[in-house]
Amino acid sequence: MSSVKRPVTNLTVPARAESRAAAGTRRLPGLGAVLHAELGRSRRTATWGVPVAVVVFSLHALLVAHAALTADGWNDGVLPWLNPYPAAFALPMGALTGAMAAWRERRHRAGGTAWRCVSPALSATARMSVLAASALASQALLLAPIVIDALIRGVGWGPWPQYLLFALVMWVSVTGASVWGLALGQWLGGIAVGLAPALALVWSAAGALQAEAPTWWARPWTWAMRPTLPLLEVHANGVSLEAGSPVWDYPVAPGMLGSAGLCLLGVGAVLLGARRASSSLAGTHRAVGALNVRRLFTLRPRFWVWAHPMVGADRTARAPQHSLSPAVLAGLTSPGSRSAFRAVALGLPWRLWAVLTAVLLTLLGLTQAVYSAAYALPLLTLAGAPIAAWVAGATAWRAQADAWRGLVLRARPAALTASTLTWAMVLLTAALIPAWAIARLGAPLFPTDSELGGLGAPVYVFMVMPFVVFMLAALAHALAQVAGTAVTIIIGVGLFLMGLIIDGNEVLVATPLWQLAPWGWMQAAGAYPGRWAAIAVASLAIGAAAFAVSAARGRAVATRQTE
Repeated sequence: MSSVKRPVTNLTVPARAESRAAAGTRRLPGLGAVLHAELGRSRRTATWGVPVAVVVFSLHALLVAHAALTADGWNDGVLPWLNPYPAAFALPMGALTGAMAAWRERRHRAGGTAWRCVSPALSATARMSVLAASALASQALLLAPIVIDALIRGVGWGPWPQYLLFALVMWVSVTGASVWGLALGQWLGGIAVGLAPALALVWSAAGALQAEAPTWWARPWTWAMRPTLPLLEVHANGVSLEAGSPVWDYPVAPGMLGSAGLCLLGVGAVLLGARRASSSLAGTHRAVGALNVRRLFTLRPRFWVWAHPMVGADRTARAPQHSLSPAVLAGLTSPGSRSAFRAVALGLPWRLWAVLTAVLLTLLGLTQAVYSAAYALPLLTLAGAPIAAWVAGATAWRAQADAWRGLVLRARPAALTASTLTWAMVLLTAALIPAWAIARLGAPLFPTDSELGGLGAPVYVFMVMPFVVFMLAALAHALAQVAGTAVTIIIGVGLFLMGLIIDGNEVLVATPLWQLAPWGWMQAAGAYPGRWAAIAVASLAIGAAAFAVSAARGRAVATRQTE
């Protein structure tokens, strides 16, 4: 009588396999190997895209410095024009780099390394090392165009000791911002991609406002800004230092050491987050009841090679990533030419938009009550309205990104993009008309020539507002769709600073440079009403071009892996 084979009830590893695994435990990858792997994983990511944005910032500072020639010479050189870098650009870009690195690992489930013979602390250390290298590259690329320009003009290397010390201070500060962005990404997930640079921008602005306060040492947000003032030879507001100013004698070491301390605290937060993640995944391992986990592992730590790389992996990770809600599907499959228009509205982030609208109206109301329209109106034209349009366009795409593959199977990309931008304009109209009404309280619609330079003409601001916000919303939507979230944030911050530096400056806005700062075109139209028609036409043309890019690339975007 033939014997019947019984099913295997206990999964074991053969002795030969155990011996091979035991031999593998003696050759654990070191920091060098993990660092090499991390460098490969960071290719074509925000980690090395941000240094490119820093080069653009440096070239913009040189352009503005050359355009600001005065009868006294070269307007104190390019150093004062670098002041927005520590005041508003460097830390947000560093925080964005770290948050994007954390989000990359979460989206790609750590690239499989969570099941390899690598300690989570070692992986986190390698990731922070790469972020520090990216921050160092940013400082080198910031100063390289300035030094090259000085050599071309025949003025030598310039104050190179100041350059090197400034680069060292900013390297420490930007590395700290990157580490804290990484920690926020570990703890909060994808929301940190927007939250980390926003918090860093607020931190930088607070540091610029209080950098010269007597109690700066008790305000950590000033530690990154204060040491740069004597190096850039400016006050915190960007005005060049006068002879005998106490700012010349500000020491550099205390602020830099404080920033280094904050960076070390961020390192601790990252290592704690890595340990938390390892504990979470270890719980997933223990949940595999049918497997003899202790026999599959050959080492005591929690993350090692399994018999099969996907054993014990989170089953939800293999679920479809492009699901559509029943409401959106019903809207898209119903007959009628307006089905896409109705369906798109169901997926837009209306709650987020409502909260941001309330924040905008509250800020303008407080500014109007505490100060006057002379402050509230520039706040609207240089920050409030452009930021609202940019956020509306970018978040509208993010709300559709996960479902985009399904959406393009049921409607044309052009129809989807047109519907999205139409709803975004509906939101912006509902938010910005009352915002403009609050900001202009107490200001004449048609000010006299003496009032025009400081305040502008509110009626011309209102006339160009629809065109400018459409341009910015369409551009943000196209960038988020084609280039990704990180590029959208970087370009948004860069455009904001360009608008603030050029259109917010009474001298520069009078020059042809205003054409290079579309972010502040509402302010430019208010200050010089004769430009309103050109601004309206140019804004409409740029917005239409951005819409065309979104419509043309819609199906190509659907075929690639989602962000």
